[in-house]
Parts: sequence; C-alpha cells; structure tokens
Amino acid sequence: MAFSSADWTIDYTLKTVTNDDSGTGNNLPSALGTNAKVGPILEFFQWLAQEFAANAQMNDEYAIQSDTPTVFKWLNGWAFGDAEDYKYLTGGSIESSDGNEAWANLYTIGSQTTGTLIALFQDDAEITPWWITGNLDILVHVKTGGSFTQSDNTAGTPTDGGVWCYAREFGDEFDHGFADLSGLGRNPLGINTAVDGNNASGELFLTGQAASGFTAGNFVDNGSGVVGKIQKILGNDVYLNAVRGGVYATGETLTEYSDRELQTATGQSVTNSAGTAFTDVVAGYTNIGFAHINRDFTGGTVASGPFQLGEVVNQVGGAVLKFVTIIGTTLYMENVSGSPTGTGDLTGATSGATYTPTATSVQTSADQDLNNGAGVQPYNFFIGHAARSPAEIYEYGKYITRYGSVTALFTLNGDDGQEYRSANEGTYSEVKKAPYGTLAGTTFYGATGVWMDAYSVADFVLLDANLATQSPPDYQKAVASHDDLDGSVSTLGGVQLFVSEITGSGGTYVTPYTFDQAGSTANTIRANEAIDINKTPQTGTVRIGDTEYAYTGLNTATDDFTGVTPDPTGESNAAAFSVPLISLLADADTEQSDNIIYSTPFWCRIVARRWGTKPYTVDAQFGANGLNFSPILSTDPQAKP
Repeated sequence: MAFSSADWTIDYTLKTVTNDDSGTGNNLPSALGTNAKVGPILEFFQWLAQEFAANAQMNDEYAIQSDTPTVFKWLNGWAFGDAEDYKYLTGGSIESSDGNEAWANLYTIGSQTTGTLIALFQDDAEITPWWITGNLDILVHVKTGGSFTQSDNTAGTPTDGGVWCYAREFGDEFDHGFADLSGLGRNPLGINTAVDGNNASGELFLTGQAASGFTAGNFVDNGSGVVGKIQKILGNDVYLNAVRGGVYATGETLTEYSDRELQTATGQSVTNSAGTAFTDVVAGYTNIGFAHINRDFTGGTVASGPFQLGEVVNQVGGAVLKFVTIIGTTLYMENVSGSPTGTGDLTGATSGATYTPTATSVQTSADQDLNNGAGVQPYNFFIGHAARSPAEIYEYGKYITRYGSVTALFTLNGDDGQEYRSANEGTYSEVKKAPYGTLAGTTFYGATGVWMDAYSVADFVLLDANLATQSPPDYQKAVASHDDLDGSVSTLGGVQLFVSEITGSGGTYVTPYTFDQAGSTANTIRANEAIDINKTPQTGTVRIGDTEYAYTGLNTATDDFTGVTPDPTGESNAAAFSVPLISLLADADTEQSDNIIYSTPFWCRIVARRWGTKPYTVDAQFGANGLNFSPILSTDPQAKP
C-alpha cells in the first residue's frame, strides 16, 4: 500500500484525514509517487476502505465511496483535515460529502523540453505551483462553496471548472491548452514543446571563469536556490533562460546540473565574476515598442511630440494608457489602468508629448496602409522599432509572453503577458508556438491583427484584422555607416547628415511639392501634388525652405503628411517643399531612413558635415538595394581654433 497511518492521520472525532506534511510549508517530493505520502487517489481510497473495514471502526460512520476507479466522494461529513491535503493525491477526483467542494484530476500528456514548468490559470489567476517540472498529474480545486470556478474557454465563453495550461519557457516553442474539469474524474490535456532554433538570444547572461565547460540545455544553480537553463555559452559568458528563485550575484559559485529539481551535478562549476547582465540579450531590446488598441481620442492636436509607440501616457484624472499610433488627429491608445475621460490632458511619460482631447471612445483597431496596393486595412496590435530586425522583434514578442511575464510593462490587452493568446481571444486563431507570430528563416509571419510599425528590414508577412494576408512591397532604406580612413575620427556621432533627391548626377535639389495651406492643419501638411511613395520615407521630415517638420505617417489618398510637428500652418500657400531621405544629427555609428518603396533608381546628394571635420558631399543613386554609404570623416585642422 502506498498510503498508511504513518503518513496520514485519521481523526474519528473531527471526521478528518490529514497528511502529516500538510500546512507545514514543506515541498512535495521531487517525483510524484516515490513517497508514500503522495500517490493515486485509488490507493488512498483502498487504504481508507481497509481502515474502516476493521472491527474497531464498525461504530464509526463510513468515510469515502468510490463511484469509479477515478471518481470518489467523501461521506457522512468526512473531509480533508487541511486545505493542502489534495495536493498529495493524483489520478482521480474527489468531492465533499455535501457536494459543495470538488477537486478534479488534470494530467498532461506530451513531450516538453527538460525543466519545463507547466503553469495553470483559473479565472485569469495563476494557481501557485506545488508540482514539479514536466507532465502534470494533480488534483485541482475546481468547486468552492457550491460554485465552480469559471474560466473563459477557447471561444471566450465562461466555463465551469475550466483551467488554462501554459508551457512558455523562453528559448522553447510555446504551447497551451484549455481543460474543462467540471465533469470531475480524470482529464487529459496535450502539451508539447521543443527547442526554438529562432529564439537564441537568452534572457540574461553571467560571466564565469572558464565557463566554456558548461553545456547548453543544462542548468546553473548559484547555491542559494536561483536556477536558470543554459541557452548558449560564448567564451566565458553563460546565457540563461527560465531563471527561477531570484537573481545571481558576483562572487557566487555557479554549479551545473543536468536537471532543475533533482540537482544531478555534472561536475562543472565556476565563479560568477560579473553578476547578471541584460545588455546583450532580449531583455535589452527595450527600444521595441508594443501596444494594443482599446480606445481612441479625438478633437486635439499633438504638442511637444511626437508620442512614441508603447510609451506610458498619463491622463489628468489618473488614467494610465499606452500610446499606439496617431492617424490624422486621432490618437489610438491601450488602456492600462483607471478610467479614461474624453477631455483630460494626455502627456507622454517618455516623449513629453501632449494632447487635449474633446472625446474618447472604445476602439479595437486602426487602419494602416502597407502600400502594397491593398489600401488601408485594420490592425489591433502594433510592435516594432526601426533599428530592430524582424527576428529580434519575433524574440521580443516571445519574451513579453513567456512564463513569468507579469510586470505592468508587459500587461498585454488586459492580461499578464504570460497568459496572452491573441489580439482577439475567442475569435482569432491562436499561434501557440509564439503568440505574436512565427519566424521562418528571416521572415516574420505575424499573428492575426499584428502590425509591424517599424523594422530594419521589411522581411515579414502580416494577417490583418479582416484575416487577409498582407505582404510588403519592396522596401529599401538609405543607410549611413562610419568610414574612418585616417584614424582621426572615431564615430559618426555629431555629424549632420543630409540625403535628398537631385535632378541627376551633378544636378540640383528636387522640390516636387507645394504647400496646400487650406488643406493643412496643426499636425498635417497637405501637398497640392500626389505623394510619390517610391521616393518618400514612411516617416521622416518635410523641408519647407530651411524649416523642417517631422511627420509620422503618410495618407496617399489625401496627399497628407500626418503626425506633423511643429505646427506648419504658418507657412505660405504654394510654398515649394521637399522630403529628404535623411536629415538628422547622428548620435550612433549607423543612421538610416525609414522604409522607402523601391520602384526605379533615382539620384540623391549625400552631405555629411561636422565642425572640425572635412565636409563630405557625394552624388549617388538610390537603387534596388537602397542607398548605403559611408562618409569619409577626416579631421580638418584648420576648422578648429
């Protein structure tokens, strides 16, 4: 018998059966069923049936009945003696004698990577795990006080006794599923994961002396309960995922184990010589913005902007939101907390941009034009950054939806990131391996409703909110990188870069547009001519004379440059203007334009100037591979005092 009075106490007066470890805070055994205190509920029933068959118990009311080998019920007021007792049982369900309490069995089948913790959620709240990694065989408390705990099922409908199961270790392909436990008994659910070859950056890294002896897929323990799974080793840097138990610290001994719980040592250990680093890993991709659309604001104009994708926006009155996009004068936001109003001032916490609306309404999508001939289409979720590749954006999408993603920063459409399933749960098909989309080679395939707001290369395929596939046109960029021929100049930083169309090699600057004063607004510049999308960056600057205005979007239907700052309405009607490919003060060794749709080559003039550096001017073509240039930056000794 797996069960005995040595491990469980029967109180015939209180009518309780209590595990001796219940309520002590002790962990369960590391392998279910290897200790007499943990085992199948059928054997628990058999032990109690034998106890109550003894002559001494003939005057005691019988404690438990078996309906099937997996369905049991307390009788005559008998019950668990401690709220934790059910955690020591597997393989079936049990119900209280009055039917007001019930514990159903959930077991998972499938294959997961070593060390995978399957997380359970009831009614949007995680059940604190007491189980070990790998497949589950546990009882779940599904009925309390006569009512089942409800969870929305895959169709978004509240379901009695439902639980969600998630396996989301960063570095692996994710999986999740829903189990209806209201019928009690024994309930299977398939959960499968595998190593994700496209998810290789790691969450953090440590630097250990001679750490090259460690092996990817094993685990690193700091001796104080902090354990992480090794993603890769580069030199003495050990990249880790799925870290549990706290943080690593400099000076600790890092010991390698082949598993997470059993602590089977491999014989490898080093000293952590540099603590925990986040700069060279996915946790450092913090410039990638992301936000869902829940609301819009109208009636105002942006000042001191522009807003930035994903930044926190505070509204007078206490509401907190995240900025998604602006179309014309309409702001699209994600609700974070509080109750937004239609008139409270909005201020970006990062950009300092402000907006005073006159109205607000619930909204779930915003229209975007990929300039692929399909026109504007609706999208629900925006993600991206101009300096990040689709592969990096893919990894960040997994990072913010991994197990343990519970901070306010990673709240996604009202859910903790670790529970996020789709932009429209219950309606859109779910991408279980990676909720925001998958990566095949270098191409990102977005989940339904996901819009790539900015990216370093246009290597992606989207699925809009109307479920139509959208592929980008041939996007190219103008890219400046550093070229230091004489060793006298170390960076591109501080160089004023200017790239603009000219009439031909050696020709003059082109000013193809004139300002429509009547059609322009405080944050819109309307051209009298059709916008040439084959020569115009998706975002950038408009140059009227020597004055530049930033814009954040294009509306080719009305020939508008949108999201314009500062207010351009003071410009003269019919004033000629141009749209440079690049016009900025460099603050990095690589600078680039936003995407430009390539059609035919055209000539541009490249100008690079900085005080103390010899000026650089070259004419070159923007062609099938964009325009890539490295200005020669040599010290000009006569330009400095």
